[in-house]
Amino acid sequence: PHFFFQPEDGKLYPLWSRGLGDVYKRQLLIGGESMQKQLKKLKRRARIIVGTPGRINDHLERKSLNLSKVNYLVLDETDRMLDMGFLPDVRKIVKRTPRKRQTLFFSATMPSAIESLAQWALINPKEVEIGKRQSVAETISHAFYPVAIGQREELLMELLKQTHFKSVMIFTRTKKDADSLASDIKKQEPDYSITVMHSDIRQKDREKALDGFKDGKFDVIIAIGCVTVSYTHLRAHETREDLVC
Repeated sequence: PHFFFQPEDGKLYPLWSRGLGDVYKRQLLIGGESMQKQLKKLKRRARIIVGTPGRINDHLERKSLNLSKVNYLVLDETDRMLDMGFLPDVRKIVKRTPRKRQTLFFSATMPSAIESLAQWALINPKEVEIGKRQSVAETISHAFYPVAIGQREELLMELLKQTHFKSVMIFTRTKKDADSLASDIKKQEPDYSITVMHSDIRQKDREKALDGFKDGKFDVIIAIGCVTVSYTHLRAHETREDLVC
């Protein structure tokens, strides 16, 4: 079997399956979709697997997925998996694959954690760099507010009130925090149009949330990982040792 996985959205699936559907059986394994349907489809012995780290590990723990004979392993958007805190899950999955395999490792940036993972997962790799490494755009301004844990929400609400924004992205540490924060903001500022995006939400609903944010339907989006989308303001409600945006 061929095995691919990446964070959250599963966009690699149509990319790799296009033109291959008549030749290879394939299966998408992502959170927010029916586990029972996935278990049923896995019995068809797909040759190409695309999935997110969390759901792949769910199947490995259930022993509904066996990676011991994988020939090709693709790690796509590895820096985004670092952003989302998935690297421990990625390491668990890589350990389940044969040492003798071909691995493709893609990352837009190479922080130390990604370099360490590459050195561990790859054997005598050939490095291909496309484009030039660039610093943060000069048009972006940064601000850091040291604040006590109990005052984070109060500070966030004040920043939202004082900022003339068209769109805001807010990152939290956990899915529970994202849901709770969205509920609190709606209560205090009912005029804001808010959406939440994380792996407990169905894939179709996540796509609607992201599309709505892009189109201006939602003023605020709250997530637990980095999302590639245009926005005017970015807030980190909680600092994370593994969050780099």
